[in-house]
Amino acid sequence: MNPLIGQVTRAPETYETLDSICCELRVMVDEGPYERCFEDVVLFLEPSEELRLPEVGEEIEVSDPLAIGWRGRTVLLADPASIRVLG
Repeated sequence: MNPLIGQVTRAPETYETLDSICCELRVMVDEGPYERCFEDVVLFLEPSEELRLPEVGEEIEVSDPLAIGWRGRTVLLADPASIRVLG
């Protein structure tokens, strides 16, 4: 899958699962094959992992997202190392 570049439109929500912390972002993608659509990006983080989560309005790049079905919708699963805040 091509890199996804878009703007965060909803504050990240985090909650604990059995062995990780789940973080959901909603991103408005404004280029490429995903133009003008909203994508949910879900990160599963190690509890000790330090990651500055992007804020609403920031533009991010997800270098290698994986599309999966999760909780009744399609989401993009991403390795936290693949997320870069632009600008």
